[in-house]
Amino acid sequence: VLFTDGVVDAFNDRGEEFGDSRLVDTIRDLPEGPAQQSLQFLMGRVDNFVGATRQFDDITCLVLRCS
Repeated sequence: VLFTDGVVDAFNDRGEEFGDSRLVDTIRDLPEGPAQQSLQFLMGRVDNFVGATRQFDDITCLVLRCS
């Protein structure tokens, strides 16, 4: 998983950051399967966390699976 700082710096309406520990927990919870499914899961967690809060940094993430 490669990501820009916008992922961990994403914040919700209370001003809380998504943060490193939340990202690590999300990565640990990634479902088995294709990288696209894992990416959708991860970004879904970030989207649910931030809700409708407007972000001021880019949020970019890449998931690569090797078999």
